[in-house]
Amino acid sequence: MATIRPAVRAAGAAALGILLLAPAPAHAGSETFDQCVARKVGAGVERAVAVTQCMQSTASTVAQNNPITPTASGSDDGGTSVGALLAAAAAGLVVGALGMKLLKGNAPAAATPAPAAMPPAGAPMMAPAAPPMMAPAPAAASAPDGRADTLIAALIDLGDRVNSAALRAEISAALARAGVQVLDPPPGTPFDAQRMRGVGSTPATDPSTVGTVAATDRVGYASATALLRLPDVIVHVAS
Repeated sequence: MATIRPAVRAAGAAALGILLLAPAPAHAGSETFDQCVARKVGAGVERAVAVTQCMQSTASTVAQNNPITPTASGSDDGGTSVGALLAAAAAGLVVGALGMKLLKGNAPAAATPAPAAMPPAGAPMMAPAAPPMMAPAPAAASAPDGRADTLIAALIDLGDRVNSAALRAEISAALARAGVQVLDPPPGTPFDAQRMRGVGSTPATDPSTVGTVAATDRVGYASATALLRLPDVIVHVAS
């Protein structure tokens, strides 16, 4: 069908050109080109077609009023004017192009193919569900480290033996890092046999201090879970 349509249009254009180029009935010999065009346009002919027909009519009138004298060569053009032939050829080209344009304008426009519909976007790919994580096995209760207890006991004993206050402070700091707290009741603290051990006494100069701690003879120690040693204290007594 795509190959047949241009041939049909070309044939229609050629037929239209032939019909339009057919000799129009001669009008009064005194009619000018402008008058011819005005007359045809007034009769309802399109201006382009009227111009072509009036060009043909004017060329024919000129050929009749001014015949061409044969040349010395004796060639005979059959009474046809060369100018008329050229005018007719030009008019045929114009009319043929016009007819083709009219045929194209009247031909139904080829249906524009609708754009291919995009396939609907599929559902997003879901990552496979990860298998449930196994709960970590409960850590086995760590057995008491006997070496740590031995080291703590050795540091406590060393602290009791040294006379240097600076060295005792270093030992106390090391025990604190191991979670061991020093028990050193300040003077004036009421004596409590559950929290301290009385190893000596001193007369109280003030009756209100009787029964309180006068001094600490040896500090005590306690871890986060157990009391390692009670502090040894000197208690005020009545004189």
